[in-house]
Amino acid sequence: LAQAHPTWMVERWAGFYGIDAARELCHHGQLQPVLTVRIHDPAVVQELTAVSIHLQPGNLLASAFTVGSGEVSESAALNEGRLRIQDEGSQLIAELASASSNRPVKSILDSCAAPGNKTLILAQRNPKARILVCESSAQRFEPLRQRLAPLGERIEFRLTDAGTIREDSAFDLALADVPCSGTGTLGRNPEIRHRLHLKDLARQAERQRSILEAALRAVRPGGHVVYSTCAMEPEENEQVVSAVLADTSNVRQISLESSIDSLAAENILIPSAADRLKTSLTPEGALRLLPGAFHTDGFFIALIERTA
Repeated sequence: LAQAHPTWMVERWAGFYGIDAARELCHHGQLQPVLTVRIHDPAVVQELTAVSIHLQPGNLLASAFTVGSGEVSESAALNEGRLRIQDEGSQLIAELASASSNRPVKSILDSCAAPGNKTLILAQRNPKARILVCESSAQRFEPLRQRLAPLGERIEFRLTDAGTIREDSAFDLALADVPCSGTGTLGRNPEIRHRLHLKDLARQAERQRSILEAALRAVRPGGHVVYSTCAMEPEENEQVVSAVLADTSNVRQISLESSIDSLAAENILIPSAADRLKTSLTPEGALRLLPGAFHTDGFFIALIERTA
């Protein structure tokens, strides 16, 4: 399994996470990804079962189900938007963002929105919030606009690089789900292991810092920014957060433990998920989901507050 990954990548993982975790990362990178869908209406589950599409409950979220058998891609529920295909860890990012505030959220910045799955969750959990949706890729922008069009006038679209946003103190909440190396998704995107080079990480981190800095400028004092990647590399995760914290006044990192508790209290998490997730909190309070640990891709999620 290790031979299917670049030596430099495996050696780094062993150094960062230990040899056993490195083996699991390599193993997960060779597996067919679990197909996970997001469903809120129990009637949809019954509808799918009636056409021989069998679902199993997810590992973290009450709205997540894995597809055991059947062709969900051909279902009417998918075509009509009553279910969405989305990794459970990806869903969790938006759920944690929505749970991070203890006051009503009236305005949200989604810095890097395409394909829009997380935006839809933010809109669902914050039904009265206006949302500024940003995307730098012209190719992905129009499909994003079409997908989110049913949300109506409370969505504003902007084709722009999130690092260049100059909004100041305009939002209660920002999600910076930044472009990254994607090393948490090797089972889904196996080509990454062949095209990624160590030198690429510094370039990624530079752009990631600019997006996070812009998001922090954009939130009001007391507002929160959720920073997330689907990468396993510290240069893109802890080191980006620590560098921005060191260079930015009036900001602080907050543990995600209370957000996890909020999701549990609202029954958004399934029973026992909160305790299991807390074992993946870093000493600074960020959440690191190693690929496969919860039958998800790999993610890093950090919560930062602008204090003044």
